Amino acid sequence: AVATHALVAAAAKRVRPLARQDHHADAVVVAAVGHGLDHFRHRERRKGVAFVRPVDGDFADAVMAITKGRGVDVVLDMLGGATLAANLGVMAAGGRHVSIASLTGRMAEIDIRTIMLKNLTVTGSTLRPQSVAVKAAIAKKLRAKIWPLLERGKIRPLIAKTFDLKQAQAAHQYLENGKVTGKLVLKIR
Repeated sequence: AVATHALVAAAAKRVRPLARQDHHADAVVVAAVGHGLDHFRHRERRKGVAFVRPVDGDFADAVMAITKGRGVDVVLDMLGGATLAANLGVMAAGGRHVSIASLTGRMAEIDIRTIMLKNLTVTGSTLRPQSVAVKAAIAKKLRAKIWPLLERGKIRPLIAKTFDLKQAQAAHQYLENGKVTGKLVLKIR
């Protein structure tokens, strides 16, 4: 069987839950992180996750080496504009690209032939404009499929730091430094 490779762009806050899921034995998550690369390599190296830094000049070479020249089958892209062309460039033939945010901008210049020659599917989704009914249906699926994984400890959120509620200002400053890996928690009690 052909290995499945997924590229998760802006993965610092998202990769650990993905890495802990029960992937197909040959599946590899290629996680693109902007900082904390050594921290992630050390902690997750045996969980089916390979790490790359998109700002490094060898991003495409690194992804293609990890996938043995094949490219990734799926891209989950939270960055958008600045990295879209590079992400499309490292995709395997028949791959699927899903944009779910545009942290680096809404506009991108791409060579449309990349999509055509590789027979790629490029799509996007966001919850904000969805109707209450659609959001309720998504919540129902999350309760049915994701909550049990959380309850069994198969996936769990990555908590960067916990603050008491009275330290909310310090938590905001910590968040604003731009180097938070994971979620911040404010304790109410």
